[in-house]
Amino acid sequence: MAVYGIGSYYDEDVSHHFVRQGVACIGWSRNNAPALYKHMEHIKIGDVIYIKSTSPQVGFIIKAVGIVISDNLQASPSGHFDNCLPVRCIWQGEDRLGNVDYKYNVRNNTLYEEYSSNLKKRIIDNILSPFDV
Repeated sequence: MAVYGIGSYYDEDVSHHFVRQGVACIGWSRNNAPALYKHMEHIKIGDVIYIKSTSPQVGFIIKAVGIVISDNLQASPSGHFDNCLPVRCIWQGEDRLGNVDYKYNVRNNTLYEEYSSNLKKRIIDNILSPFDV
């Protein structure tokens, strides 16, 4: 199982659309971003995807966490988004981590595999939070 971060800002924040429609999408065409499509091919059923946001003012925010339920790219149910992976959202909120400063930060990218043990633990904690007694 791998953990991936994905952005959800097109001309506006569309994270609520992703959650409601059960998808994680990239907003680029295959011609404009072939590397993103290659990267999407590595995401498999059971992998974790978290929707993220980052800005200099607020820092890093985890907005939702889901499990990939199909590894076939498709349009969203509304037809507004192409190039989507079906995802079952299992946590939604606004986990503000502030400025996450790592030497080789890729968190401004549209899509990336998460390697930080601290962030992966935080994501798992969000998933399991409803089970805390």
